[in-house]
Amino acid sequence: MIQEMIAHYRILKKLGQGGMGEVFQAQDTRLGRFVALKILPPEMASDPKRLRRFTHEAKAASTLSHPNVAHIYEIGESDGVNFIAMECVEGSTLEQKIGDHPLSQAEIIGIGIQIADTLAEAHAKGIVHRDLKPSNIMITQRGQIKVLDFGLARITPAEEEGAFSNLSTHARTESGALMGTVQYMSPEQAMGRRVDSRTDLFSLGVVLYEMATARRPFQGSNASVTIDQILHAQPESIMRFNYSCSADLERIIQKCLRKNPDERYQSAQDLLNDLRFLDRDSPQQPVFSTEMDYVLRRGIGRMLFVVLQGVYLAMYIAALRWPDGMERGLAHILGARPAGILTIFFVITAMIGIAVRLYFTSMVILDHVQTGVQYRKAFWFLYALDILWSIAPISLSLKIGEVLSLACIPPLVFSPFSQRTLIRSAYNTRSGGRTATS
Repeated sequence: MIQEMIAHYRILKKLGQGGMGEVFQAQDTRLGRFVALKILPPEMASDPKRLRRFTHEAKAASTLSHPNVAHIYEIGESDGVNFIAMECVEGSTLEQKIGDHPLSQAEIIGIGIQIADTLAEAHAKGIVHRDLKPSNIMITQRGQIKVLDFGLARITPAEEEGAFSNLSTHARTESGALMGTVQYMSPEQAMGRRVDSRTDLFSLGVVLYEMATARRPFQGSNASVTIDQILHAQPESIMRFNYSCSADLERIIQKCLRKNPDERYQSAQDLLNDLRFLDRDSPQQPVFSTEMDYVLRRGIGRMLFVVLQGVYLAMYIAALRWPDGMERGLAHILGARPAGILTIFFVITAMIGIAVRLYFTSMVILDHVQTGVQYRKAFWFLYALDILWSIAPISLSLKIGEVLSLACIPPLVFSPFSQRTLIRSAYNTRSGGRTATS
């Protein structure tokens, strides 16, 4: 049970909890400002290693004076409670922003530039973060990045030779657990080897990949499988999941994810330069918006597509079941002979249409990765089929009237394009794969 006051900070509400304690929003009663108060629980404070890491986090972050790093105001102890008072960042985490859909290339580059600039400053001062991940990156309401949680950071070469140097004994094991987040570790970090600033560039590559695809490049069923993937597997092409990303951006991300540190970017500044160069060549568009993102979720797009296929299937089945009624309705408008010929065409196309619609309905329901490519190939055939069927409401003119039957034609003509939009919202129509996860 946390007390209402810690030193001169009044606790207001809990913001979150992590491996190094709880974070609360608090008010500094001396200066009247709001702060984020990170508190180390007493059971952790009794562990010298935990207390040392807690202090180490404050020292590492306070060493940096950078707009993309949350400012550290104070580290202290009150009535046996150890705390860090830091800038209270209002906004959401990058993990929350990604959610279940990829970001645009402009957003990826804009966020990547800010993170790379932060790392360039940190590395210049001998600080390696070693735990870079979307949940440690905040985005303010104005779109500014704040890099948090320097609990695993290495500060100086001298420090590296001391308590925080040996990753295999300090960062890999504590109570038998792997410290840090496995999915974002570099190969050398996952193996417990000596690391330098290039480990952060690998982690940033993982973050960029996740922004581009809404999935992690290395994600096994457990830590051991994930580490094996980090050491040996190559991530799937970004174009498989998000064809809107350019080949240049994919090359930058791939270079960050090289297994051998010597083959990666050798400095955050080099990566920053490439991102800025790509940003200049990219179409200019807002990177952040204070409005909500109007993005059609994959699940909704797939559901609407299946509903439309159901409507068409109902029309086809009706044509096969009541061809005489269709012929009489057409004859009222076109005459007996044209109506008979057109009815035969409707019956034939209905049989073809049922097979095609069932095929794509099953692909969408089963979420087959090639759905987008197959639909793109069949689009113009489906378009011709739907244009023919757009005059089907004329056969109902005796029942619903000529005006209403004619009014049904434009939506049916437009329907193929709306279906194509729904498929594009859920699937990559160029190289296969899904564009987001539902």
